Amino acid sequence: MEQHSWHVRDVGELHQVAAELLKHCEYTRKFALYGDLGVGKTALVKAACRQLGLDERDLSSPSFAIVNEYGPDTIVYHLDLYRIQSPGELLDIGLEQYLDQDEYCFMEWPEIAEPWLDESVKRLHLFMNPDGSRRIELHS
Repeated sequence: MEQHSWHVRDVGELHQVAAELLKHCEYTRKFALYGDLGVGKTALVKAACRQLGLDERDLSSPSFAIVNEYGPDTIVYHLDLYRIQSPGELLDIGLEQYLDQDEYCFMEWPEIAEPWLDESVKRLHLFMNPDGSRRIELHS
């Protein structure tokens, strides 16, 4: 299993992490983000979307909508599965269709979706360090 990691001292450094991540995973369009509340999952997705040329003003957390679609030229699906209670709800929101498309798909709180996530999905684990910095690990 290949692993790559970044140490982020400031949220402003996420643009560089996102650029390196997308370059390192140039043939990957599916990402699962694991980590505690407030560790920076949404901020990393926003940084990746900016790297893909999306306007920051159009980016927001899908916490209540569950799925946000960003576009129009590069389409990105941003899923927040925190409130999903059962695998059946994943089918109701169309998880399989998001995973089957060629568009980018970033999933926060993907634990409930693991049965649908194959080896092509890159897993990002975000950790908060005692000094407030973050560690981001890419597992592929």
